[in-house]
Amino acid sequence: MAKSMADILEEQGETRAKQEIVLKLLNIRFENIPDDFSQKVTSIHSISNLDLLIEKVLTAATIEEIDLHNHTD
Repeated sequence: MAKSMADILEEQGETRAKQEIVLKLLNIRFENIPDDFSQKVTSIHSISNLDLLIEKVLTAATIEEIDLHNHTD
């Protein structure tokens, strides 16, 4: 079944909001996030991958523990 334009826009909005949550959490937890790390986060479009990444950011002791390769689309 084809998605309506409203569904697509809603999904894009949810994706962008989750990307912003990840970036905010990263900055709160670890400060001074490298630009390439931020760019990788904003390239993730899977809502489920972003949800997993949010959990990882909350539980990781260091930024090095966050493997973005397992969360990219």
